[in-house]
Amino acid sequence: MILPESKDIKHIRKKLKITQKELAKRTQLPQSSISRIETNSMDPPYSKMKKVILTLYKEDPEMFFARSELIRLLSEKLSLCGSPIEKMFYIYTFDKIPELTPQYPIDKMHVDFAIPSLKIAIECDGFENHSTTEQRNRDNWRDAFLNSIGWIVQRFTGNDILTNIDRCINRILKIVNYRKRHFSPNNS
Repeated sequence: MILPESKDIKHIRKKLKITQKELAKRTQLPQSSISRIETNSMDPPYSKMKKVILTLYKEDPEMFFARSELIRLLSEKLSLCGSPIEKMFYIYTFDKIPELTPQYPIDKMHVDFAIPSLKIAIECDGFENHSTTEQRNRDNWRDAFLNSIGWIVQRFTGNDILTNIDRCINRILKIVNYRKRHFSPNNS
C-alpha cells in the first residue's frame, strides 16, 4: 500500500467528511498538529502521522487502494514518455487533463501527448532534438501535416516546461475549452 503524504491528509479528511476537530479527537492529537500536518508546515513525527493515517484508513480503506491504483497507472503512463521533459510534463498535468495520452499514434507518427477526442497534439521539444534547422523543418512539416488532418498542435520547449509549467498547463486548458466549444469530430 502506498501511503498518503501529509499534504494529502486534508483532501482525504474532507472526502471522508471529517472535521479537523473530529480527527484530532479520534487520534488524540492536538487540533493544531492536524492543521500543521495538513498545511505541510511541520514534518510530523512517524508516530503522529501513523495515528492520522490509520484513523483515516479505518474510515475508508478503499480510498487508500484507489490512491495505489492511481500511482500504478501513473507509473505505467510515465514509462511511455520518451524523455525526462515529457515525464515532468505528464507528472504536472495528468490530474488536470485526465484525457492526456502519452506517445499517441497518428497516421505513421507518434506525438508526445494527445487529447484524441478533441484532436489536440502536444509536443515537448527538448533542445537536443529540436535545435537544428533540419529538426525544426521536420517539426514544421509534422505540424502542417497534423493541421491538415484536423489536429491542433501545441509545442512547448523544455525551457517552457522547466520554468513555467503552470503557463503550459493553462495554455492547454484554454485550447481544450476552445475545442470543446467549437470542435466536432465529424467536421474534420
